[in-house]
Amino acid sequence: MPCIKIETNVSLDAAAAKAKALKLANEAAAAIGKPVERILTVITPGLALAYRGVETPAAFVELKSIGLTADDCPALAKWLGEFLERELGVPANMGLIEFKTLDPELTGVNKGTVAKPAA
Repeated sequence: MPCIKIETNVSLDAAAAKAKALKLANEAAAAIGKPVERILTVITPGLALAYRGVETPAAFVELKSIGLTADDCPALAKWLGEFLERELGVPANMGLIEFKTLDPELTGVNKGTVAKPAA
């Protein structure tokens, strides 16, 4: 159940944000190797966000996934940096990415957890 959340100071209207969230989900499926039907993406534009002491286009990205390893992170960071540049106009050096491994026992979905699905 990968989740990718991008918070940015870049302004987008609702339709553009939705379109980019869908694009992010489809790219994530390929990058992470999980079906798009299991991926959650959130893009929150237009925030009061400053990074490195400036208010130029910037983003904070969270990528959480069951089974994520430290070895996965460099390639995912490259892909996410390219997405930020291409889709949001955020230079890669203005994006901070936090990677977290999700515990299946502590990840809820469909009235259960991944480790113990609801009957």
